[in-house]
Amino acid sequence: MQTILSRTPPENLTQLRSFIGFVNYYCDLWPRRAHTLAPLTKRFLWKDIDTDASDYQLGAVIKQGRHPVAFYTRKVNSAQANHTTIEEELLSVVETLKRFRYILLGTRIKVFTDHKNLTHALTSFATQRVLRWRLGIEEFNPTFNYIPGPDNTVADALSRVPTTSESPLLKEKSPNNSRLKYSDPNEDAEMMFHATINSSYHSLLDEPQLMDCFLVHPMFDDEDRYPLDYRTIRDYQTQDQTLMDAVATQPKLIMKQLSENLQLVCFSNSVGVANNDWKIAMPDAMLDKLVNWYHLHLTHVGMTRLKDTMKTHLYHPKLDERIRQLVGKCDPCQKYKRKSSLRRLPPRHALVAPWYEIHIDLIGPWKITVQGIDLSCSALTIIDPVTNLVEIARIANKSAQHVGMQLENTWFSRYPRPMRCVHDQGGEFIGRDFTTIVEENNGVKLVPTTVKNPQSNAICERVH
Repeated sequence: MQTILSRTPPENLTQLRSFIGFVNYYCDLWPRRAHTLAPLTKRFLWKDIDTDASDYQLGAVIKQGRHPVAFYTRKVNSAQANHTTIEEELLSVVETLKRFRYILLGTRIKVFTDHKNLTHALTSFATQRVLRWRLGIEEFNPTFNYIPGPDNTVADALSRVPTTSESPLLKEKSPNNSRLKYSDPNEDAEMMFHATINSSYHSLLDEPQLMDCFLVHPMFDDEDRYPLDYRTIRDYQTQDQTLMDAVATQPKLIMKQLSENLQLVCFSNSVGVANNDWKIAMPDAMLDKLVNWYHLHLTHVGMTRLKDTMKTHLYHPKLDERIRQLVGKCDPCQKYKRKSSLRRLPPRHALVAPWYEIHIDLIGPWKITVQGIDLSCSALTIIDPVTNLVEIARIANKSAQHVGMQLENTWFSRYPRPMRCVHDQGGEFIGRDFTTIVEENNGVKLVPTTVKNPQSNAICERVH
């Protein structure tokens, strides 16, 4: 042991791999060794950042070893173009750290720059802008290294090669995009529009499907009318003669005066009483179109929310059926619908010491027929959650005394006595005879789970 304890800490990646391999060779003796070794695996994960800046563009490349991880470039605005040289070079570092914070924070970072002044203490540059950026950089704790300009090829190219000033989406004027109309933008609005496209952040214009979803409503009918306009609903209702005739025969269908020259057929449970408990009656020709419009407009929210939203103001006797048919056939809704939490077993709490705790449960009865004779048997399952050792003992009945004796003969008499015994609220486990055998005779603390909650005894449920 003294030889192992006297080993010097690993100083490079090769020594670290050698030490981890030595530990993993005796993996059975190290419970939860991944948690213990986690700080070591992060110790030698460093990343290099090559940065450069010009009067009109920033550039950087993040590398791990000699392999590129990410690239960054963006144009500078008119104010940033007037920065001093050291501010431009430092801005490239600051923007790269902000943009890729999720992969850089917590690692050892080396920044390579062709501006040698950045390798000195930043406190010597006492402008407010540099000092403010210095506070943000200190969170990452990088080290600055000088690299000659000719050797800083990738970052230099990213900072000097101009990027396109227009989005390909705006260059293409396809007839299919005729619905994307913009209202006479003035010069300032157009400059802001192009500045958004040229920024380093992701724009909705990069994804035509997202752009269509956010800028326009889904298509309702061939005339592209807005379905929630009272005039559109009135046109559909007047064309449905069955609905108009039903107003005279069904007392719950009423004509509601919504404006001076507009009446709609509405559904109300309170007949003959002036109240606000009414919903617009949808004609048959409008039902499927409107269900599909809501489904797309709400972005595949699922069956329950789609029903609740539509039934707030609309009525049709077959509305639930049509929603169920549409959502049931919708691939995105079925693929991404929220799963019930009752179907998932909770993660098992990993104990370190074996023989400290056991989990028990009953399984069965199994019924089989042998030579025309019906046989039935049940069993007691006993599990150590650390070693995953499983013992199954056959039981003749479910009495508390019999189950307690089987537990004592199968486990307590053969293995080290545990400190805790986890079980459900079955009558065989909470009976007086069982508690006497387990707690009083063997000194094991009983830990019952909550009622009708098999997930709390998850390891037994997984085995069963």
